[in-house]
Amino acid sequence: MTKSLNATHISKPRAWKIEEFLDHIHREQMIHDESIELPIEITMSDDQLRMKGRAKWLDKRDQKMDLISSLTSDEIIRKYLYGYGIAPEIKELCEKTLIVRSAYYSALNRFITMGQTRNALLPFKLRHCGNNYKVFSDTDSPVSKRGRGGKNNENSLSKSRGITLLDKDRISTLLNEYMRIFGRPTIRSLVDYYNACYQMVEIQSSDPSKPSVYREPLPEKERLSERQIEYHIRKIIGVETVLRRRVGEITYAKDYSQKPGSARDGVVGPTHRYEIDSTTINVYVISPYTGEILLSIGRPTVYIVVDVWTTLYAGVYISLTGTKQSAFAEALYNAMMPKVPFAARFGIEIEDHQWPAHHRPLQLVMDNGTENSPKFAESVLRAGSNIETGSWTPAYRGDCKSIVERALGSLTPNVNRLPGSVTPDTAKEAEHPANGAMFTLDDLYRSLIREMLGANSTKNRIKSRDFDMAAHGTGSNPNDQFIFGLERRMNGGYPIETEEQMKQVRWSVLPEERARVTENCVLFRGLRYHHPYAEEQNWYTTASRNGRFDILVRVTQSSTDCIFYRTDEGQILSFVLQDIDEQYMNQHWDIVIDQLENEKQTIHENKIKKANVRAKNMAEDADTIRRAKASMRKSPDRTKGIPRDVKDQKSLHAEINQRVNDAETVKQLSDGGIALDPTTEMNINPIEEAYNNYEQ
Repeated sequence: MTKSLNATHISKPRAWKIEEFLDHIHREQMIHDESIELPIEITMSDDQLRMKGRAKWLDKRDQKMDLISSLTSDEIIRKYLYGYGIAPEIKELCEKTLIVRSAYYSALNRFITMGQTRNALLPFKLRHCGNNYKVFSDTDSPVSKRGRGGKNNENSLSKSRGITLLDKDRISTLLNEYMRIFGRPTIRSLVDYYNACYQMVEIQSSDPSKPSVYREPLPEKERLSERQIEYHIRKIIGVETVLRRRVGEITYAKDYSQKPGSARDGVVGPTHRYEIDSTTINVYVISPYTGEILLSIGRPTVYIVVDVWTTLYAGVYISLTGTKQSAFAEALYNAMMPKVPFAARFGIEIEDHQWPAHHRPLQLVMDNGTENSPKFAESVLRAGSNIETGSWTPAYRGDCKSIVERALGSLTPNVNRLPGSVTPDTAKEAEHPANGAMFTLDDLYRSLIREMLGANSTKNRIKSRDFDMAAHGTGSNPNDQFIFGLERRMNGGYPIETEEQMKQVRWSVLPEERARVTENCVLFRGLRYHHPYAEEQNWYTTASRNGRFDILVRVTQSSTDCIFYRTDEGQILSFVLQDIDEQYMNQHWDIVIDQLENEKQTIHENKIKKANVRAKNMAEDADTIRRAKASMRKSPDRTKGIPRDVKDQKSLHAEINQRVNDAETVKQLSDGGIALDPTTEMNINPIEEAYNNYEQ
């Protein structure tokens, strides 16, 4: 068999008797060799051979098979091997086809030796075609060019020379040289750089109108063609290497590297692994405190938490202050809290099965951002949320948390249809999108909650079902799979249901801040809070006598209604916003802080107005005093005590003022066409009568 595989023409198989064959083995000292393998192509289908570029092989095989098809029957083969031969049959074929008989014998011997299969006639040796091509060291040697151009390229339009070892050495160092000068290479730019470096010649100019030295390309016969250079760049350097150097290792690993498997690998079921991420969405929102004027307050940042096993939206938080640790904590808390009261806060009535995510996850995957610093995240994970594992993805590697990245991307088209959205196709002459904003932060919450509820109940996840789900007829949407997998795979998970559990989780994930105890309230960020516990502990009395003091509290950024304090006994209390600050109730802290800043400006402007009014009034009073002093006469009995007729003067002027007012009232009623009642008693005597009475 070894000789047959290496032979150009295979000899006729010999029929041996057992005794003769054993004698032959001993005589030739032959050994048993199990390493002999037939060419792999002999077991391939026609489609496989075509996919490997062996279509020409099939044509050659079929030609030979057509040639010997009449000789491949069992009867003819037995006659050929054990009878008197098939010379008459081959002679007849030669007369018909004018093909020499050796061609028939060669094809038939190969067909029989290699198992009487059609693929035995494939031209296996063509795989070595071109392997004997000799590459010379430099152009001084007789360089021939590979290909179908014939000798000296006589059959080709291109007259370029063949490749040399020197050319290959230059190509192998080409990428590093290019990177040092230009950076960000492409195959096309490397071809141009090779031409510029090695296929140009410097010429000394004798023409004074030209530069003393200029460069010209080499003649075509002395240079490589661009297709040759590109071919050897791809072969020696490699397309992958060029791509790595152009985009960098991080981008290559994120966007171009092979990623077998799926994000669910190693995930047991729902709540086993959550992913959290944020993005600044392309829509402007307005403040609820602006009245009829729509005042835009910027583009918010949306945090979402997604369950990896089902792609269910587990939590959401919208922040106006960008990516902060408090926003990260709020999103995580929202993912673990019951969703029925959360949705009801925004006027959306749902049942528990419509958004069943109110469980503690076992693992949390987050990016390596500043808001997710290991120190802060570790305190959140260990303080009471009991999340077992926190994983940080490498910087700029969004593909390491692909589930939440894709979930964020699916929300973008829905946001782009809202008023005030920023879209790539916005007309240049259109007004700024911020001027068309109409949604408040609560409106945006309502829109996103509806979108998430819709995605949780309609997203097609039928291909993600396992056999257990399919056998029980579990639905194809994330909601159904979450509920089913939670019971069957996670033994119900770790639900957060009671108020005490929610307080514990809230305290563990929310950031710690300082509040100040005053004489009548607990002051936090300018708002006033109260709880009976403060009175029981005499906080207000202590603050009034010994001065104000600070306490540590935790606060949710999503609502101003309360702040949370933990006593020395471990009890978590909710300090409630007082009625005096009712205008800020049930609002997001981002909105309230912005409003408080605006109010500071208003208070400042009012102070300036008040100072101006006081100054103006004082100037008027000063003028009055100066005028009075200029016309004032001395009192006849000027003494240090009170003048003797002050009370009498007061009575006189009171009666005068009353009569003036009565006369003015009669005049107004008469002008208005109103008749006085005859029984009405009104003193309307002349003012002189008052003086007469005074004299008497």
